[in-house]
Amino acid sequence: MAGHNLSSEALRDEIIKIGGELSKLYEWLKTYVPLLTGPDITSFTPYAGYGGSLIEINGYGFAEKREDNAVTIGGKPARVISATDSQLRVIAPLDVVTGPIGLTVGLKTVSGPYLFTLLPYPKAGDETDGPPIEFEGHGQGQAGDQPSTGKLRVAVALVNPADKVPADPVGARTAVVNAWNNVHTFYDQQSYTRLNVAVDVTPKWKTITGNTSDYLNSAGDNIDGMQVARLAAECAQACVDAGLKLDDYGMLACVIFLDGHFIRAWGNLSTQLFSYNDGSTHIDISTANEINYIEIQESANWGRFAHETGHNISAAPSFTQSDDETATLGEDVYSSDLVDPLAASAQDFEIMGNHDQHPGFCAYHHDKLGWCDGTNILDLQWDRNPFQQNYQLVAHGLTQNAAGGRYHMLRIRVSSGLFYYVEVRQRPPAASGQVFDPNIPLGGSPRDGGVVVYKILTDVNNTNQQWRYVTLLHDDQVLATGGIASDPARALTITVLDDNVASSPRVCSVRVEWAQAISDDPSGAFDLRVDPWDSNYQTPDIWVDRMPFGSFDQPNDSQGRPQGNGDKPRPHEINHLFGRVHCDGSAGATNVRVTYYAVDPPGVGDNGNWTPLKTTVIPNISAGAFVDTFVNWVPAIGQHTCLKLYAEQQLGEITGGNNFAQENVLDFEAPASSVPDAVLLPVAVRNPKKDRRQIHISLAGVPRGYRVQFPHQWVWLDGLEEKTFNLAVIPTVDYMMYVGKERQVPRRADVRIRGGVAYNYQIPLSGGVPPTRISPIGGITARVSPKRRVEVMMEEDREQSTGDTIGFIGHIAPSVPDQRIRVDLTDPAHRLRVALAKTDASGIFRVSFDLTQPPDGSAARKVGAKEKPFPGQYLCVASVLNSPDAAEATSNTVVVMR
Repeated sequence: MAGHNLSSEALRDEIIKIGGELSKLYEWLKTYVPLLTGPDITSFTPYAGYGGSLIEINGYGFAEKREDNAVTIGGKPARVISATDSQLRVIAPLDVVTGPIGLTVGLKTVSGPYLFTLLPYPKAGDETDGPPIEFEGHGQGQAGDQPSTGKLRVAVALVNPADKVPADPVGARTAVVNAWNNVHTFYDQQSYTRLNVAVDVTPKWKTITGNTSDYLNSAGDNIDGMQVARLAAECAQACVDAGLKLDDYGMLACVIFLDGHFIRAWGNLSTQLFSYNDGSTHIDISTANEINYIEIQESANWGRFAHETGHNISAAPSFTQSDDETATLGEDVYSSDLVDPLAASAQDFEIMGNHDQHPGFCAYHHDKLGWCDGTNILDLQWDRNPFQQNYQLVAHGLTQNAAGGRYHMLRIRVSSGLFYYVEVRQRPPAASGQVFDPNIPLGGSPRDGGVVVYKILTDVNNTNQQWRYVTLLHDDQVLATGGIASDPARALTITVLDDNVASSPRVCSVRVEWAQAISDDPSGAFDLRVDPWDSNYQTPDIWVDRMPFGSFDQPNDSQGRPQGNGDKPRPHEINHLFGRVHCDGSAGATNVRVTYYAVDPPGVGDNGNWTPLKTTVIPNISAGAFVDTFVNWVPAIGQHTCLKLYAEQQLGEITGGNNFAQENVLDFEAPASSVPDAVLLPVAVRNPKKDRRQIHISLAGVPRGYRVQFPHQWVWLDGLEEKTFNLAVIPTVDYMMYVGKERQVPRRADVRIRGGVAYNYQIPLSGGVPPTRISPIGGITARVSPKRRVEVMMEEDREQSTGDTIGFIGHIAPSVPDQRIRVDLTDPAHRLRVALAKTDASGIFRVSFDLTQPPDGSAARKVGAKEKPFPGQYLCVASVLNSPDAAEATSNTVVVMR
């Protein structure tokens, strides 16, 4: 073994040198006896798996330093991620084959009692859990959402099954190229040239490993759920073979040749790993950042390509009008499968709806994507005061409006959960090159366009809700002169005064009025809100405050809320779980009931397995204000918990869908002496549906210097079932590369794990059945920070211990300056006092306690009643807790008698 001289002379000299010091001899024996006597493997699990599987090897005589254990599987080296003298955790090589597990420690090599067996890749129709996700990051690990302006690079991979070779490969490729040229033109026109969808198509069709039946489901109408990852990996390999560097692209279109056969396609997929191994084909392609991808057949309408591209575009950074489920355009505006199809009234005016009819984006999405100048958006705030005003609106043409006094849209804000947008839509004028809106419904209007009014709900949309974010406030057609859209509860009316002020582009005159006659009924005048989680599964409106209360690990944001989780919770003691509830609208709310929930372990999916902690009542929240409230929370030791806050919906509230939020951000440390330790996080995968479902899992956010492993790419679960698996996050380089002055890898890995279930629309649109989309069911972010492994030592500071004061002095080794230390003093009545300190340049810290001040959980010096110190035994312990550079550690217990 490298670094160990096991010659007899060296051993003799070493034993003589340390023989007189028993503690050193004990440590030496712990290190070298396994190297001399050798190990033995008694068992390992699982005995069958895939490349990337995590295997636990049990036995004795293992080296406790993981790097001193050399493991092979089928003769191929495996990665050891943790080690004790009786158990190793190893990751099978991606190209693993059936064969023995071998282990070398020191001079001895042994084999396991049976063979490890490579499992075959799951077949279409099999309801078996998928192979692992296992890869190393090599970039910054950024999210896959693509900016809505600038350049979006799309790689299009052309592949065909072995039994479906194109008879005219050049013609088939040209048809795909033409379709994507239309997609480019569509986004160029819709964004006023602000978004360039730049497409690279592989130069030829690549024959992939299976026949058509190997990829399609039993009905033959889509790629089978178990083959989605396989097809994506083979398409990624086709791009690499064609010289396309996937790190240069934000989106991958997997186009499979089926000779005109229709499939519904897959959308809303993303990954940082393309992997497939069937024993003879080994594909292992990881990307620097997350890549969104779709899977679709070669003959699909270009509108379907444009629609799926829309799922991958994020909102403009300046967009603040709503807090919907994610940054991306995640919603389909289909009528398909709704109990009331009329609830999707905007589908003919939205590319995220009836895409094969080629409508453009609605005004709300234009606003969200940042494609319209601010001078062409007029903001109006609804209130109870009488209002009436006329405006001229210009249709979205090939150039943006430059005329003063005219706008492309009106944006009427009722609350953060409800908006109305007003715009003009127009079919392509004669001799125009416009590719969008050729089929928007005109009703009986003689014009080629008219006014459209949208109602926008910005609630969180669960997978089983029967409504759409974007709907019309009128029938499914443009409004002509005299047409009216209204919201009677708010006395809000939009009237078309003239639909032909100008014809190219079409200009219409509208009147907006409200509160011309309104009662004092508060119905619809207020909206309770809790800011929802973002793409990292965190909300700013939930945070933890541990003792001493009022000081936080994280700095405050601009609204006075501590960032992230606030504090890392302390098990087995009282923590304060805070929540902030807002009240938007023109009226306040009273007696607001707020309930806090917890569930562990954290995971993806929500099967309702939440435990209520406590309900509090906020007496009053004024209009436009917020109130912070908290409950006591005592978490279990060693458990990481997801937290939820729910403000009960009240009678007359505008919407209840934005009344709750969830916090799934978890902080973990990888203690380090050289290469930091691996972190194993229990993750629960939950099926939110009542029937058996395939839960798709993806990992992202993995930067250079970290490796990840999760046991399955997908998991089959019965209705509302849950299973728990370990997510492994493995630092791969020396600690100093994370913290040195010339830092070469990110200091922290924000690894995101999320889940999704397939949603299959059943009712056809004009272009066939809509694509299958992965409907998100939630996820968590595991923040893993390599930190220096330290020891904490403390003793009574007799210089400070005078009269009614007890002082303590301690240090951490190795010395790390500016680290947070919490010191707990328990008095003879078992009451807890808490003090905070920071280490100095030498790693030393000092604290003192005034025993005349009654303990209250705060570190602040108090003015007021004092008490007589209790006689007896005082116990003091210091802890490193969520410090920036030192890993968690606890000191010796110091006993002081008074």
